[in-house]
Amino acid sequence: MKKYLPLFLILLIPLIACEKSDDQELLINRSIIEMATDEDITNTAVPPSGFYNPYSYAGSVRLKGQMHCHSTNSADGNYTPSELAAMFKKAGYDFFTITDHDYITTEPQGNELIWLCNSYESTQMTHQCVYNAGSVLKGVLSIRDVIDYQVFKRSAVVGLAHPNWLRHWVEKEDLITDCKGTSFVEVWNGTMNTSLGENGPRAWDIMLSNNMRVLALAVDDLHAAGHLKKGWVEVLSMSRNRNDIMFALLKGAFYATNGATIDAVEYRRDTITIRTGSPTAITAFYGVDGVQLGEKIVGNNAQYGIKGSEKYVRAVVENKGKYCWTQPIFLK
Repeated sequence: MKKYLPLFLILLIPLIACEKSDDQELLINRSIIEMATDEDITNTAVPPSGFYNPYSYAGSVRLKGQMHCHSTNSADGNYTPSELAAMFKKAGYDFFTITDHDYITTEPQGNELIWLCNSYESTQMTHQCVYNAGSVLKGVLSIRDVIDYQVFKRSAVVGLAHPNWLRHWVEKEDLITDCKGTSFVEVWNGTMNTSLGENGPRAWDIMLSNNMRVLALAVDDLHAAGHLKKGWVEVLSMSRNRNDIMFALLKGAFYATNGATIDAVEYRRDTITIRTGSPTAITAFYGVDGVQLGEKIVGNNAQYGIKGSEKYVRAVVENKGKYCWTQPIFLK
């Protein structure tokens, strides 16, 4: 992170001058987001085209985080913000944010975890989690409305929540035409139970196959006790600092999981290697339209040799009924 410090200071000064109504934490988080992003495209740090390996930004500090959960500030949440913080702490999480329905819940009192940023879930026509949120946009909102305001005007980051949920199923056409500017999509939502195993990334593969460089999240979407530890992200950060965590998330240096683990993803000499650390792990590689590339591989290490025609390659590791999703390595 040290090499980004001068840019951090440059960005912070104009932000303070222009956004005096916002608190200091929000300003700092925004500067980190702008440091990591391609400002001509979206608030995701993944470049719009060309080769890109998100794991080249991986740090040595692995942190478990939750990016979608609800407190009593949502009508259907069972726990206060402080109770949520204590639950995640006991369950072994390192960082979290609370995404209450159309309401920004700030860091709870007594929190012992790393507070990532202020967030909320927009629950209008389609559900989207807004991270680094300064305000809630209300009304009957389309996907495009939320992205245009929160991403392009407010420097927030938007993730598409449970796109396979039957009550708010996001059609292919909408994913392609309306979601430009989305940084994340939930490949697994532990509460909705609509994304099972290797078939979960329907929306993700549609977006990736249509030149949208989005990153996959797994989340609890916790409302009640039974939802705990159903899905989370494992971030490969440079440190335990929230800004380094946000930077790693935006760069894609993390895994989405509901229980399976991965030791490392490596790219060398046109070969992708997944180090699972388990002899019982089963790894499969996928490309455009979610088509499986080659045979599934059992064991501690799995490799895929690039053929030259792939747009992207992602991997799914299954172990004893649990799954872990890597972020794509983009090849074109």
